[in-house]
Amino acid sequence: MLSRIYSFKFIIGFALLWLGAVAYGLMLYSTQVYRQHVAQAQIEMLQSTLKHETGEAIRRLYERQKEFAFKLQSEAQFKAAWDKRDAAQMRSLLGESYSRYRLAAGDFRLKTIVVRDLSGDIFAHSSGDGLNLYTG
Repeated sequence: MLSRIYSFKFIIGFALLWLGAVAYGLMLYSTQVYRQHVAQAQIEMLQSTLKHETGEAIRRLYERQKEFAFKLQSEAQFKAAWDKRDAAQMRSLLGESYSRYRLAAGDFRLKTIVVRDLSGDIFAHSSGDGLNLYTG
């Protein structure tokens, strides 16, 4: 009878150890799955945030560009050069406008100002580096 009890204790002990090992394995597996889920959720959140922020930055940039273009078009010198179709005077005006606006707003750095006619051809342009190499 003593050997039966010993073997019964042994079986119960082995079952408990086996269940503990299975629980430990499930814990490791669930931890790995949870970490992967959290990493994927963070990546998706970061992508969403970047998409939103870049969209807003681009929208603000377009608004500033339009504001600059409307200011430039409303200047009397610009209208006079446009009416005369004087490209040299227009380039001179664009160069002055480029440096004047660049000093006024530090975070909005224009690389090139391009004025096109109604057919879409380049009428005049000015570059920030003074080289005027814009080819469109």
